[in-house]
Amino acid sequence: MTKRISGRVVRAGACVLLAAMGVGVLNSLFSLVLVWLGRVPIDTVVHGGRVVANSTLAQPYVNYAASADGLMGPRVAESLHITGAVTPGLKVLLQSVLTVQQLPAMVVMGLLGVLFHNIADDRVFTRGNARLLITSGYLCLLMIALQLLPQLGVALYQQFAATRVGVGQALVLATPLIGSGVLLLMGYVLAYGLQLRQETEGLV
Repeated sequence: MTKRISGRVVRAGACVLLAAMGVGVLNSLFSLVLVWLGRVPIDTVVHGGRVVANSTLAQPYVNYAASADGLMGPRVAESLHITGAVTPGLKVLLQSVLTVQQLPAMVVMGLLGVLFHNIADDRVFTRGNARLLITSGYLCLLMIALQLLPQLGVALYQQFAATRVGVGQALVLATPLIGSGVLLLMGYVLAYGLQLRQETEGLV
C-alpha cells in the first residue's frame, strides 16, 4: 500500500515537472511575441525633452529606458538603457537572449520529469537515470554562464548598429550552483554505484 502511494506521489511529481516545462515553453513563445510587437513595458522614457511614463519598445525612438520587465516574464535584464532607434535587429537580439536564457531551465524540468517517471515505474538504479541527473547538473551550470549573454549580445550588436544599448544584470549564483552540485553528486554517485555492481557481478 505504501509503495503504491509513493509511486503515485512520484508520478504526480513527474507530471508537475513536465507541466511546468510546457508552461515555460508557452511563456517563452508568448514573451517572444511580446518583444517582437514591442510590448515590453518601460517605466520611463525621455525623448526630445519630454518624459513619457509607461512606454514600450513599440515607440520608434527611445532615449532612456529602465526596468524592462514585461507580462509573463519577458525579462531581458535587470535594467535596459536604449539610445536611438528601436530596430528589428534590436528586437531579434532581445528575443534571442530570452530564448537562450530560458531554454536550459525548461530542459532541466523535462529531464527531471522523465527521471521521476522512471522511478515511478520501478526503474531507479539505471545508467539512464544517472545520465539524466548529470546532464541536468551541467545545464544548471550553463544557466550561470548564460546570465552574461545580454552583455555579450549587446556588445556584438553595437558593432553593427547605431543604436546604443546598455544592460544591467545581477548575477544569481547560489541557486544554480547548489542545484548543479546536488544533481551532479547524485548522478555520479549513482553511476559509480552501478559500475561497482557490474564489476562485482562479473567476479561472481
